[in-house]
Amino acid sequence: MISLEARTDLPAAAVLARARDFFVGQRGMQVEHTSWNGVSFRGAGGGVSLAISGRDGALTTVDMVSREYDSLVLEFARSIRPAPAPVRWLRKLLRRGPASSRELPVIPPPGDPPGE
Repeated sequence: MISLEARTDLPAAAVLARARDFFVGQRGMQVEHTSWNGVSFRGAGGGVSLAISGRDGALTTVDMVSREYDSLVLEFARSIRPAPAPVRWLRKLLRRGPASSRELPVIPPPGDPPGE
């Protein structure tokens, strides 16, 4: 049995969708229980439970408990780990919309004296 906490930059709904795809679609487990913030899967001789406990800043916390499927839980946790900080920053910048909708500073060309 393993109990693991992972953090991801994915929203809760995306984590739950990936968990269904990973454990049911790819591993053949069955959904045992589902709720607004978690899901449980059952397989031959064991199972996996996931609970989304909220966001800590920009990251979603996922609590996982496994009975007999420890290696699968570790593999799933690796698959949802957050992107590196520069990638998260770029995604946030791109979500802000087109540059034409924001006021951008005017930067003079090099060599021009300021105020002319």
